[in-house]
Amino acid sequence: ASSPYGRRSAYYRLYAKGVGSLGEEPKEPNPSASCDPSLLGKGAEITYQSFCCPTSDNPYLVHAFLEAQREELGESMYAQEFGAQFVDDFGAVFREDDIDAGIADLPGVTLQDGQVVSEPVAGHLYTLGLDWGRKVDYTVVAVVDASVKPTRLVYLQRWQGTGWETQAREVAAICARFQPWRILADGNSIGDPLAETLQTEIRNLTPTPSLEGKGLRGVPTVERFTFGVESKGKLIDRLTLGLSARALQYPAHRVLLSELRGFEYGTAGASGRAKMGAKSGAHDDTVIALALAWWAAPEGQPPPMRERILLGSQLGLERRR
Repeated sequence: ASSPYGRRSAYYRLYAKGVGSLGEEPKEPNPSASCDPSLLGKGAEITYQSFCCPTSDNPYLVHAFLEAQREELGESMYAQEFGAQFVDDFGAVFREDDIDAGIADLPGVTLQDGQVVSEPVAGHLYTLGLDWGRKVDYTVVAVVDASVKPTRLVYLQRWQGTGWETQAREVAAICARFQPWRILADGNSIGDPLAETLQTEIRNLTPTPSLEGKGLRGVPTVERFTFGVESKGKLIDRLTLGLSARALQYPAHRVLLSELRGFEYGTAGASGRAKMGAKSGAHDDTVIALALAWWAAPEGQPPPMRERILLGSQLGLERRR
């Protein structure tokens, strides 16, 4: 229970009380913090004193044993398990500083009943990420506005225990509302037939504008993203880079922030890449939906080839170029 394990645990928060402020790491006992047992039970404020005692301080351990552990575990794990150090964000995919930097009060975006809601703005470019779920997991729809910098999360809805056809109609209604430039959906398992059902629902709800002139969007195509260790790693890597570059903002949605903080590295797969996701029994649906919406955005991923060809022809370049 008292393994340091990063700066997100209850143990670190208790330890920090004796330090005086988060982020400091005393090498010796702090004489300014004290706890007088005679004050207990009398309503007085209780203070804490923190000590840092690495395993190397133990005179009965053989030095060669510690060196062998360092070589086997690596510097970060060794520092955590034997060095009594709170390794920053150990095991976490997203850095705490990056998560906090993305929180913002966004104009026109509010939190209502656990959802992120806003009204679409005419002429703005939206992309939509969709992670399917039913009984255990949640279905989550995330919409980002890529017309502003940093890109903003302007819509987030999650629900559970709803039939597939009902879910498809709900998502289609959101698509009709925001007219997203791209829709990127979870394509694993039942995701393929669901994408077809959603495409049909969108065609029924969304009028098709002319594709001549500047009418480029038409009925948005539901693109499928197939998850594997490699593809999911690339998807999450791109979201990680977006957050570290301060290129993405979102309101302080409690579930989203919790899932971002709980998203961790797991064991390495056959490809050598570590698996990533929520802890056992926890959810990461909002993270996946946000990552899909960000991947579909122009800043998150280059636009489809057909769009790049069109933009090139508008600049007077040869089609081949």
